[in-house]
Amino acid sequence: MPPPYTSPYRQVGIRDIIGGIGTYAVLLMFLIVCVNIGILVWGIGQVYPHMDYHAWIFIIVPSIVYIAEVTGWPFFGYFLLMVAGIVLSFIWMMRKSIPVFGDELLVRPVKQRSPLYLIGTIFFATLFFQVVYYLILDLLHVNFGAPDVSSLGLWAEIFGLARASVYEEIITRVFLLGIPILIFTIILNGLRASTSKPLIERRKWWRYFLGGGFTLGWLEIFFLLVSSAMFGFAHVQSWDLFKVLPAAVAGLAMGYLFLKEGLYAAIMLHFFNDYLSMPMQVFPNSGAVETAIAFAIFAFLAVGAVYFFYYAAKAIGYVIGVRFWPDKPFQGKPKPAYNTTY
Repeated sequence: MPPPYTSPYRQVGIRDIIGGIGTYAVLLMFLIVCVNIGILVWGIGQVYPHMDYHAWIFIIVPSIVYIAEVTGWPFFGYFLLMVAGIVLSFIWMMRKSIPVFGDELLVRPVKQRSPLYLIGTIFFATLFFQVVYYLILDLLHVNFGAPDVSSLGLWAEIFGLARASVYEEIITRVFLLGIPILIFTIILNGLRASTSKPLIERRKWWRYFLGGGFTLGWLEIFFLLVSSAMFGFAHVQSWDLFKVLPAAVAGLAMGYLFLKEGLYAAIMLHFFNDYLSMPMQVFPNSGAVETAIAFAIFAFLAVGAVYFFYYAAKAIGYVIGVRFWPDKPFQGKPKPAYNTTY
């Protein structure tokens, strides 16, 4: 007689519940991003008549150093490159996410989360931190504000935020994170040329420019912290000292995505953040748009509160070697056993 058959069941863990909620919040974010991609492409026609405007090419050292100015057709071509960078990053993100995101929507177990899920949930966490941070500043009666870009018109916001999403990621994540890691890898491995095993794992050269596939060793963590701090202090000139901390935290998130997923993921996170309220700028008198964005932001903040502590616990645990977030499943009961023979 064969042993009694027990129908299989899967224990539902904390990560399953959080993952399911997070996935549908990411789906909502994805819909907004699709609208914003459309606004970005539409914005090409808005920027074109303003080719008499000028834009600066700059580097971060950590303060901003201006090295060249573009205007006329070079200015417009510069903007088109930013648009191309965002659109191609979006396409690449979706190409890598589609095979997995369907299972995530059905709350099925996946070996590795989709880039869309990872970028979206990290965005929720950083958004939550920023809102809490500014609420604390407000309670402390600290004056803070933003650069007045809107006075130039909607086209200037479309241009400026697109440039920030691409150009700032290149000069920060590539030049302050990827390339320094490459240089120190070559130097440190050269010092151990007499040994068979290199001190630092050498990756394909293009990884240091496009990112992705890095493990977080001491060298990666060091330059992740340095580049994030420099990114934070670079905001002092246009904002003020209050902007250093939230910008540095966002830099940590974008730098992590650069190392783990690639430059495209860092660009997408920056675009998620900067263009979040863009539909309200394009449709300023639409109550429906304002209500939809307000509802979305509220949902992102609610989900972001959980993900902020989740990612913070994982980061702290990784650094000190302690697991703060064990996946304790909610125990389900198996169905009663029954015999298949009669």
